[in-house]
Amino acid sequence: MRRLTFFGHFLRRLFDTQAAVIGRMLSRRPSSYAEDALGQEILRLRREKENLLDTIWLATSPHQIRQLWQKVVELLGDEQTILQKEALAIGATESP
Repeated sequence: MRRLTFFGHFLRRLFDTQAAVIGRMLSRRPSSYAEDALGQEILRLRREKENLLDTIWLATSPHQIRQLWQKVVELLGDEQTILQKEALAIGATESP
């Protein structure tokens, strides 16, 4: 087994500490994620992951489907994910 230098030992401890913090954060109940910025980002990324197939479908759909999507979202009062908003923006630059 190789002996760690002081710097190597420091980096190892830093990595272990970060891994422990992230592990504890992920083991928390999802309702407690909203309490801090990192938790909110985890929730946002999970939502993006859950909606990824819809987002890809939306990004590859014709203009008429995108318009219909926007109307349905407005009627339901749903909030689109960041990627869905970007997919609709791509469609806005294309000609109908």
